[in-house]
This record gives sequence, C-alpha cells and structure tokens, in this order.
Amino acid sequence: MTEIANNWKVIDADDDSVLELRAIYPNGNAHSEIFYAHKFQSTLGLQVALQHSAERHNNRGANCYQMMNPIKPEFLGRSAGDKDIAARTLLLIDIDRVGKKEHPASDDELEAAEELADVVATYLALRGWCAPRKVMSGNGYHLYYRLDRLEANGESRDLIRSLLNLLADKFDNGTVQIDRSVFNASRITKVLGTVARKGEETEERPYRTARLIQ
Repeated sequence: MTEIANNWKVIDADDDSVLELRAIYPNGNAHSEIFYAHKFQSTLGLQVALQHSAERHNNRGANCYQMMNPIKPEFLGRSAGDKDIAARTLLLIDIDRVGKKEHPASDDELEAAEELADVVATYLALRGWCAPRKVMSGNGYHLYYRLDRLEANGESRDLIRSLLNLLADKFDNGTVQIDRSVFNASRITKVLGTVARKGEETEERPYRTARLIQ
C-alpha cells in the first residue's frame, strides 16, 4: 500500500460521500475538484480518483489538501464552505513551529512538534479521550480525534475553538505551538502521501512527504 492510500484511515469515504481535493500552487493559483461517490462503481474507485488527482497536482508543484469533514450529498458548488458540511466527524489539533514559515521546518523543529503532539495526546488520554490518528504533515504534526457526528453549527464551532485555545494556552512554547485557527467546519487538511512544499527547501530544511504515524 502506498502512503496516499492511508488517507482513508483518517478521512471518511463511503457510497454517499462527496469529496473535495484542493491543489494550491506556489503562485497562489488554486484548483478545486469535487468527487461524487455515485459517479463511481465503488468507494475504492472514488478514493483512487482523488488519489490520482492529488498525485498529478503534487507532481506539478502544488500543495494538496482535502476536506476534512463530510460534505452534504446535495452539494453542487465548486468549493465547499462551512454551510456545505454535513457534520463534524473529526477534530484536528495542528502543531507547527513558531514564527515565520518561509522555508520548511528543520529536523529539530519537527522533533519538537512531535514531542508536543505526544504531550497533548497523553493529556487528553488521561481525561478519557480515545487515541488519535497521528500524522506528520510535512512541517509539523496533526492529531485527528473522532467525533460523534457533531452538528456543523455555531455551537460546535465555538466548542472546538474553546478547546484549541485551552490547549494552546496550556502547551504552547517558544519553539512550537497549537494552531488556534483550525476550528472551522470546512477545514482542509494535507493529503497524505503528497509532498509539502512550503517556501524554498535547503539541505537543513527539506521538503517532506506527509505520512501517517499511527
């Protein structure tokens, strides 16, 4: 199995799914592609179609993202927004380095992000939370927690925003921090198996492929 297929260990896809791939190029141009499950003979066909599109755009230099939460089956637009999300099924805790991000992360910064991710996961486990999916995003670490299909409304938005702020206030340090801004329902997230190309790479700050850790 290639790494890109691990997306489906994090992101839901079934016979009713509508998936969005968003490819963002260095010049700022963005391309969104919508995949409807009913147009494919199987869920696997749906998944493979998104994977192939992500690989094609990534090979051309784009950073590739997908919609984290499920899109309403009746969606007909070009790019989904908060009003188009059927429910919240995932909570994302995004840990990245502090400061300007003109170049990829260094190995030390990436290690610090993983250390903080493990601290946060332990803190939540001690309070009864289930184990998350842990992802190396290319320049930091993501923790994905399963949610019981929370309604995608203002109440759930404010609840998740409050949680991210609480964790950031408790655990941010001078090297890495928790992203407080990833509370919106239509959050996009890195496609696993694609290269994160943020700024210019150097020997000490290389581009890396996003991958599932556990």
